[in-house]
Amino acid sequence: MTSKPQLTANRSNARKSTGPQTKAGKLISSSNAVKHGATAKHFISATESQAYQAFLTALQKAYPNKNPLVTMQLERIAKIKIQLERIQSTIDATFEMAQAEEGIDAKFMSLLNIDEALLEEAKSIVSGEKEISDMVNHERIKVATELSSVNVTELKTQQDFLTQTPQLCQYLFKRGHECAMSIEDFIDLCTEKEVENDNAQNKFHDAILRRMSGDAQLEGNLDRAIEDVALEKLRKAAKVYTLEIHRLSDEFYKIDAFSRICKIPHLPIALNLDTLDKLYRYQSTLQRQLSSCIGELLVLNKPIS
Repeated sequence: MTSKPQLTANRSNARKSTGPQTKAGKLISSSNAVKHGATAKHFISATESQAYQAFLTALQKAYPNKNPLVTMQLERIAKIKIQLERIQSTIDATFEMAQAEEGIDAKFMSLLNIDEALLEEAKSIVSGEKEISDMVNHERIKVATELSSVNVTELKTQQDFLTQTPQLCQYLFKRGHECAMSIEDFIDLCTEKEVENDNAQNKFHDAILRRMSGDAQLEGNLDRAIEDVALEKLRKAAKVYTLEIHRLSDEFYKIDAFSRICKIPHLPIALNLDTLDKLYRYQSTLQRQLSSCIGELLVLNKPIS
């Protein structure tokens, strides 16, 4: 006599072998095959149904045989052909998407007008390696805030700059010392996009080498250092740093947009390797079935001698 635990286990195994029992379970199970649609047993679109009917009609014209077995073979061949086309389309689309994803950073750069340096910042922030607040240079923000209330065109002398833009002068003096270069060379370096040659960059490298060798000549007096800077250089620096807040705001917007785009989920067509492997196996099975059906059709249509 079978014990109660064994009966329970047998019933459990029976349920497992027959699949889901509830309507909800059956619906979920049936949808598993059509998450990407490739292995669905039925047509998944009106286009497929129309393609099937068109191909079947062509087959029926080519094999006008009244034998019901021939009719059945023609229907099977047409259906298998549509399934094979669907699987190949799914595989092709997956590889196309993979290729598109390889160039997705370039597309983001073009879409948002992001340069490579800002893209790296955006990636670091999206990945959590850095905070967006790390991008803020508080000293430069202070300079920009100061310049927002000053009409630079009215500053006629170096002393005017020292008096009305002390934050700018102190920042230039400090950064020049840190980079082991004159204030003028530092200004050229910071505005190198506007410089037509490589002089600023070369001066920077020379200054770094002097600093490493201990030969750097650093100014020791702020007033004297600023007085030695040409007015057009000071105005150029003021122009650049006045835009600092706008630049930072623009970069924040671009990084936020980049982050939002990165969080958009991939389309279901982007199949993983395991699913692709199953599709290839299923494709091979269908191809064998198609060959078999064609062979049987040829036999059925062979004239009786």
